[in-house]
Amino acid sequence: MEDNRAAIALTEQNMSHNGTRTKHMDLKYKWIEEQVEAGTLVPQYTPRNLNPADIFTKFLPRETFDRLLKFILEPVINPTPPESD
Repeated sequence: MEDNRAAIALTEQNMSHNGTRTKHMDLKYKWIEEQVEAGTLVPQYTPRNLNPADIFTKFLPRETFDRLLKFILEPVINPTPPESD
């Protein structure tokens, strides 16, 4: 899940075209691009307030922390973002 639409767009297009702004990323992110092309990895937009990764990178209100922790710890087959507070 990703809350950055530009990052998702980069994974869905071939970065090695004439992208001078992404040229420095060609080698580092080639693996991600290959996984997207193979269908192994499917980037999914997640609104900022529902991003489970925020639990590791931001100070969150207790309710948000508990909701995201539950989402992370409970395995699901078809993950859907938790409901907003």
